[in-house]
Amino acid sequence: PMLHIHHSNRLEALRDMLLRQLDGAGGDVFAAEQIIVPSAALRRHLSLGLADARGVCTQLRFDFLAQWLWRQVARIVPGVADASPFAAQVLTWRVDAAFGDAAFVGAHPRLQAYLREADALMRYELACQVAVLLEQYVTYRPDWLQAWRDGGRLEGPAGGHEDTAWQAALWRRISTELDMDAPHPVQDFVAALQRGGPELACRAGLPSCVHVFALPAMAPLHMRLLLQLARSVDVHLYVLN
Repeated sequence: PMLHIHHSNRLEALRDMLLRQLDGAGGDVFAAEQIIVPSAALRRHLSLGLADARGVCTQLRFDFLAQWLWRQVARIVPGVADASPFAAQVLTWRVDAAFGDAAFVGAHPRLQAYLREADALMRYELACQVAVLLEQYVTYRPDWLQAWRDGGRLEGPAGGHEDTAWQAALWRRISTELDMDAPHPVQDFVAALQRGGPELACRAGLPSCVHVFALPAMAPLHMRLLLQLARSVDVHLYVLN
């Protein structure tokens, strides 16, 4: 197992590299190849390109990085569900419930001013937007969330923003509902792979190889997880530069 990095300044060249890797993979013919893409449009582009080159596009599983990584965490860490509780589509309902709580909203004048005249649909639309924002915080600003959970304030311009107070209170509410006193599952995942290595990955059913294709950007947390996975499975990064 190792990390492989493939570079090109042309998407078509990266696609051809991917095809060569898939054709030379060998292994279990009944196991679908794991391909991570940044968008549905690129998934369609690859599907058509591979079908054109091979005559058929089959035994491939396309996925998005965050969801795919969380499923691998669920394979290793006991008690973790296949779907992340931090995914926006899941968080939306917790946020919407908080926005429907008059006591919670009343403690935050800026939030109350917006929701005062809002109907159920407007409240839900705001909950969707805030859930997406919180999901981004989980990935890119875990230090902010930890500070909010601990009752602290953010340093710098972010700490003085007028929306910070109600966002912090909302995250503390969600943290309590999710019983987040235990270590984050990602920490347990990394520690388990460090101890068990490829043997644990095989027993847990992790794929032997994953192809991460042409992502325009990657969160540090996701890169850390891929680097850890590369010690136990083959990780191919196809980088458009």
